[in-house]
Amino acid sequence: MILKLRTAIAAAALAMASLGAWASDADSALAKWKYIPDVHGVSRIYYHLSTENGDSRFEVANARLSAGGALMPWFEYFLQADFCASGSIKPLDAYAIVTPTSGLKLFMGQMRVPFCVDACRAVHEYYFADVATTSTYGNLRGVGFKAGYTIPRTQLYVEGGVFNGADMSSHATWSNAMTYAIKANWKTRCGLLPEVGFMSRKSAPGAVRINQYDVSLSWRHDRLFLEGEYIYRRYAGGGYKASQAYYVLADYAFPLRSRMADKLSVQARYDGITDGTTGIANAKGLLETNVDGFRRATIGVTASRKIGPVYTAFRINYEQYFYGHKATRPSSARPNQIVAGVVFHF
Repeated sequence: MILKLRTAIAAAALAMASLGAWASDADSALAKWKYIPDVHGVSRIYYHLSTENGDSRFEVANARLSAGGALMPWFEYFLQADFCASGSIKPLDAYAIVTPTSGLKLFMGQMRVPFCVDACRAVHEYYFADVATTSTYGNLRGVGFKAGYTIPRTQLYVEGGVFNGADMSSHATWSNAMTYAIKANWKTRCGLLPEVGFMSRKSAPGAVRINQYDVSLSWRHDRLFLEGEYIYRRYAGGGYKASQAYYVLADYAFPLRSRMADKLSVQARYDGITDGTTGIANAKGLLETNVDGFRRATIGVTASRKIGPVYTAFRINYEQYFYGHKATRPSSARPNQIVAGVVFHF
């Protein structure tokens, strides 16, 4: 009996020692995990010159700082703020990322809603000084939850989520009308990247629900990049006709041998948007036009250099606007202009 008791005590002691060693090894592994954040910054600084009347202005379009990292191998975070978005300060992103299994990521917090190709680019990856017209309908951040999943043994990625219906500056507003969005893209071996998306939202309490459908296709081959995107926007209740936004762009890069730039890109884009509404009725209970339609042609040249995460670019664009046969030019009309400036990222 005494021998059995001694054997049991010895076995328990060995198990405790093994468990302690395992915990020690796990703690040692986590201690080596990189939890110090990666810090990045990006800025776009431009000079605008109207070719119609000679007026001009300077603009700091962005001055963003971001920090992100991993607290655990399965738990990441990302924070980002813009300290000069054309003169205003904006908190942009603040979310956590949990990876419960390979290929699946869960996001919670304030983040970009998964919809629209051009709006979802990092600002230092823009091809032109101004974003395309599709960003008018797709540039949306919100507070909520989304999940992203890459289907195993494929290059098919699906991302969707649900977000507060209120503006991201107000997290305390209760609502019975959430924003929903989903997108999917597929990286092919031939360089084609098709993407489709859907978003449904109310822009304000009492507004009609807006449903948007997005389709895009891009193709990269050697130095050439081509892309097109189209958004179709419908308003619930039939109180306003459907709206559209679209663009096509081309970018061709030449190698350079210069201390300041190693690539020279020539770019062209044609985009447009039809008259639309925010979905908020006026005092008479009617939807009115508060998104003025226009078409635009843009040509540009960008000289850039990238060394690791550091990127610098010098850009010049010319933008020509067309407002159709409207009797009067809308108050939101932009002048034909030359835009020149610098972009940097670290």
